[in-house]
Amino acid sequence: MGGQHAPESTAILKEDIEINDKSFYKEIIDLNFQHFILMLASLYENIVRLAEILIKKIIVHLPENKPISSPLHSYIDFLNILLDLGYRKKDHISSCLSTHTSFLTKYLSTINMLRNRFIHGYSINLGNDGYNYKITTFDPLNFTKNSADLNIDEFSKNIIAGTKSFMLDLLTSLYKAIKPSHKNIPA
Repeated sequence: MGGQHAPESTAILKEDIEINDKSFYKEIIDLNFQHFILMLASLYENIVRLAEILIKKIIVHLPENKPISSPLHSYIDFLNILLDLGYRKKDHISSCLSTHTSFLTKYLSTINMLRNRFIHGYSINLGNDGYNYKITTFDPLNFTKNSADLNIDEFSKNIIAGTKSFMLDLLTSLYKAIKPSHKNIPA
């Protein structure tokens, strides 16, 4: 290179891996899918915590029974009840959740079901129909056994696109929620 350096950039490495063992290949798919679902579930649970801190809602619990997880779909259901009863008013965050209701309703319960199964030791939630890996644990209210959306590639693509859109709107909503009272945000 004669002392010249490449411009600062992100390096992209590409390597093809050949796996001749079907069971090992399926194990890799299962493990990566598990990581994907657990990461998503964690992301959505942290959204609940962040939203609640920013709108200053008090969560009542006994000191020895602190809430372990707050699934986003449960939070949405609870928030809707509070809105219907008039205990809460529509705000930027609830409006954002309403905007993405179709995506969240369709996928959150299945993500939570998969998360719970992974946490309790059921590491395999995928089946194979010869060409495609299909999700075998799903919310029957939103999917049928033969639903094309249960193909792992379609499911993952839809989740990533929906989550990206939701997160962009949520960040805008969170900004709007804290902007008027930016000096009073709890630590």
